[in-house]
Amino acid sequence: MVEDTPKLESELKPVPGVRIGTAASGIGYAGRPDLLMAAFDTGTTVAGVLTTSTTAAAPVRWTRDLLARGAQPNGLVVGAGNANCFTGRRGDESVAYTAGQAGDLLGCDAGNVYIASTGKIGVQIDLEKMGEAVQAAHATLAPDNWESAAAAIMTTDRFPKPGRVDTEIGGVPVTLQGMTKGSTMIAPSMATTLSFLFTDARIPADVLQAALREAVADTYNMISVDNTQSTNDTILLFATGAGADHPAIKDFSDPAFRDFRAKLRDLLAGLALMIVEDGRKDGTLIRIRVSGAETAEAARRIAATVRESRMIHRMVLQDDKLALGRFVAAVGMAAEKVDQGKLDLRIGGLQTMRNGEFTDGSMVAKADVLIDDTVDVTVDVGVGSGSATAYTVAV
Repeated sequence: MVEDTPKLESELKPVPGVRIGTAASGIGYAGRPDLLMAAFDTGTTVAGVLTTSTTAAAPVRWTRDLLARGAQPNGLVVGAGNANCFTGRRGDESVAYTAGQAGDLLGCDAGNVYIASTGKIGVQIDLEKMGEAVQAAHATLAPDNWESAAAAIMTTDRFPKPGRVDTEIGGVPVTLQGMTKGSTMIAPSMATTLSFLFTDARIPADVLQAALREAVADTYNMISVDNTQSTNDTILLFATGAGADHPAIKDFSDPAFRDFRAKLRDLLAGLALMIVEDGRKDGTLIRIRVSGAETAEAARRIAATVRESRMIHRMVLQDDKLALGRFVAAVGMAAEKVDQGKLDLRIGGLQTMRNGEFTDGSMVAKADVLIDDTVDVTVDVGVGSGSATAYTVAV
């Protein structure tokens, strides 16, 4: 893993206001937990970022509606192995059935149970198995069932992906942790994944939503493995307010909220990179760091354009020497402002361009810049203070 990756704690701890349970439904996988349930204390708020796909799965449509209505989250049910996508009217009915079963057990309305899923597309869900699994997961609800939870949401993943960071609000420590899954079908506009985050902080839903969108823009939306978006992408962040008392957060720009926002970004950055690491298998990781852009959004577009260059991918995979002009050309393809007289380019730590001129020819030996199966691309476009980092895999 690259050196400047935020260091996450892998051990997840109890989060006041949250209970977790898992079950082996047999719907997605045999002989392993493939269903996750979470129960939340009254007063919990939620934020979410979902796939932008116009062919979104039934659980995404359900959860999107709950978020739009500001539905109080009392429960969460996640299924792995069956996407419940392109399943027609029966797919919608299975979501409502699952939420209703969970709601009965949790003592809430179905409209207070958030649903997510991942897996095969076009396969109907066995409702009898689902009902039994929801009951079984409910029976295991406990504050400390986190290790099982991170494993239960996996599909093609080679390893579970939990993470925790230390943060505070107004000097008061708060818990912030979560889990993610994914290794293939990873593309921007919510990279293909499920991710569930939990904090015991007390944060209004609108402020929580703004913080999550900010963090996703710089992390999950900046990774790509195969540039293939999913129908089921879902990130949900739950804030229970059941931890230690801290200063009230009423506004996104509140100074007391700064550390939480920064640590939320660190958490998502670390989780997102785990997805890329899993997805690359024997491939080469390419990290693109852009600075000096006119705005942060301009920097993201430049980094994303370099990230998606098929020519750069092929060159990194197949060639002994890297043509530096291809990196510079990709920067220009973003059509964002660049000061060519100030353009700097580093590959693998080597200064290959300074003030718009190559320092030692237009080629560099791949062996000189490939470090730990990673090619590091750093470019300063010399215009402003915007910066961004993107990751992709050459396979």
